[in-house]
Amino acid sequence: MAAPAVIETIDLTKVYPGGVTAVDGMNLTVAQGEIFGLLGPNGAGKTTTASMLTTASSRRPAGRSWAASTSSASRPSPSS
Repeated sequence: MAAPAVIETIDLTKVYPGGVTAVDGMNLTVAQGEIFGLLGPNGAGKTTTASMLTTASSRRPAGRSWAASTSSASRPSPSS
């Protein structure tokens, strides 16, 4: 039996004002007990992805994400 997913994204996308795409359609599953790292050059969207997964992002992204048992769809909309 496969370990349950503790992080999952489906078509996760972040486009900043002005049309700059930081994350484009990311699909990712990290199972319980796995060690996972985000690697890439400056500007690749690593920090943006981490912010979206930890709900630190100031605007709700497109797509869906789960980190532990928190869904991006269940968070309240930001006031700004």
